[in-house]
Amino acid sequence: MNIGTEIKKELIKKRIQKDCCKRAFFFGAMRGGGKLQVSQSGIAITISNTQESIINKCEKIINSITGIDAEISLKEIETSLGKRNEFELKVIDEAIKKLLVTTGINLSQLPIEENSLESTISDDCCFLAYISGLFLTGGAVIMNEGSTSSDQKSTGYLMEIIVADASVAKFIVSILETHEIHAKTRVKNNSTIVYIKDREQLCDFCAFLGVADVFFALQNIIITRDTRNDINRKVNCETGNIDRAQEAAGRQFEAAVHISMTIGLASLDVQLQEIAKARLQNPSSSIPELLKKTNATITKSGFNHRMRRLIAISDSLKNKDSDQKQ
Repeated sequence: MNIGTEIKKELIKKRIQKDCCKRAFFFGAMRGGGKLQVSQSGIAITISNTQESIINKCEKIINSITGIDAEISLKEIETSLGKRNEFELKVIDEAIKKLLVTTGINLSQLPIEENSLESTISDDCCFLAYISGLFLTGGAVIMNEGSTSSDQKSTGYLMEIIVADASVAKFIVSILETHEIHAKTRVKNNSTIVYIKDREQLCDFCAFLGVADVFFALQNIIITRDTRNDINRKVNCETGNIDRAQEAAGRQFEAAVHISMTIGLASLDVQLQEIAKARLQNPSSSIPELLKKTNATITKSGFNHRMRRLIAISDSLKNKDSDQKQ
């Protein structure tokens, strides 16, 4: 599941009732994927996106506020990955004036200050609409399925919103902060990116947007990942234990064989003879399996102690043999 795409699908379906929220939504959409061009000759706003449904949502919002139909065109864009289709919404002059004048922006003072749009947004409902429009045109969620880090809280989950201006990014962070969502910013390629990497914070972001279906889907993904990671850790731990046990069994078997071929097992005391014979007869058996096959009443710790003595005797014999050869 692409969480970012699912968030956008839910946001497109959500109805915005109040005109102030519709304006805030459009301003957010413009910040995420649009341009505002103001000059003595007129005003124009363009919003571009590869998803037609997002552009249509913006067009309906504009039409419901101004009664004016915006122009939508399809363009073919050259990218480093090849050609792609991009939809562009364009609103000019009268429609823009109706939008801006109703927010209290003085059109006689040109150019409009960079933060003028955000300065007109003050209510919580408008903050939500603004962030919704912003995420639709400039947001994405990236979830790394291959993450194996033990810190699953902050690894493999990333929400990003790209904006052109640092002051806008600061405004976005402040909005989220009032809802206890702690976003951060970074600069890349002359743009500022607002991002969240904490999975609980990502869930809170979905709750803030009101995308309930995605919220619960994300919760299920987190639970599934945690369960899978726990299983993997247990399997890896068990595998490591098996590998270590087999390595130890190999050393014990080698020591028993060396003693048998040099001084003979009969030279050992009865206790060591018993475990040496048990290991020779069962080269790869685990310690619990070997204990069941011996008659001695001995604990696992006692067995390991005797095996260490057996290996020490074998090592001593090897050292003597090496000294004699020299």
